Amino acid sequence: MSNTLSKYFKQFWNFCVERPILFSIMFAVHLYINNLLISKYIIIDKFTLMSIRFFISLLVLIPFFQEYNIKTIISSPCLSLHIARACSSVIIVASTYYAYQSLPLSIGSAVGMSEPLFVGLITIFKGHKLSLQRWISLIAGYIGLIMISNIFFKPIELHSNFTVPIIVFLGANSLCALMGFLIQDIRAIENEAKTENRLIDTRLLFLNHIVIIIGSLICRQILIFNEISVNAFSDLWLCFDKIILLSVSGAIGSILIINTFRYLHPTTHALCQNIRSAAAILTGILFFNEPITTLQLTGCVILLLSIFSLKRK
Repeated sequence: MSNTLSKYFKQFWNFCVERPILFSIMFAVHLYINNLLISKYIIIDKFTLMSIRFFISLLVLIPFFQEYNIKTIISSPCLSLHIARACSSVIIVASTYYAYQSLPLSIGSAVGMSEPLFVGLITIFKGHKLSLQRWISLIAGYIGLIMISNIFFKPIELHSNFTVPIIVFLGANSLCALMGFLIQDIRAIENEAKTENRLIDTRLLFLNHIVIIIGSLICRQILIFNEISVNAFSDLWLCFDKIILLSVSGAIGSILIINTFRYLHPTTHALCQNIRSAAAILTGILFFNEPITTLQLTGCVILLLSIFSLKRK
């Protein structure tokens, strides 16, 4: 039975390798599930959630890691880049969890569609020239973001409910876009050193999980201060099944994203992520009765159209 399942899994995996956009689409589904859980069902603080979620994910991924020992994993020709990428992941994950816990699912998901715009900007900074059409698409996309966040359409109050989470989320998305290119740079250096792909994947996953676990525990100690109370344990127990689901989904998502950037360019991947953003916006409006203004809905449409236009060629 296990041999049959293994055979079908390998066939499915090879099918995806030949069509790498499927990795990106499956990652979008994984993120949709994660964002829904974080936004609506998990009530513990973001740093505790990060440490537990990535610890459980690490346990789930042990069979993936066991082919190599620790010394082999950390003996990378670009270890500093691996660590820099993992440290950036601490900021990205914490900011994303904070945003989704602070924003309605519909608004958070709409802002989440901004990543392709940052990918476009990074492409410019890397020396690629953009046509007039793409410049117009970028500018229109940022206008859509402004409409979604209501910035400039109402007084900005840094302590209002939505303004700070939106700004934090935009910063996380810009850093996430940069990390897509960094992963490709890491792969290029590892490939020059004749490192096999399985070992590169192991280094990316293992170092990312270890640094996020340690970083989230340190951040919790520095930024939250309070000791874990009886109420905190009660909250943790109430949503522990959701955290397990989040962790297992996260482990699968980690493998998907690593393989996505092995076979797919970051700009194409960023476009695929609009699937989960659009689905989450509809979920928030239809099932959770979340309010969204005509201005914000118009901004979503403009943003989506600009991104599709940006990726046409």
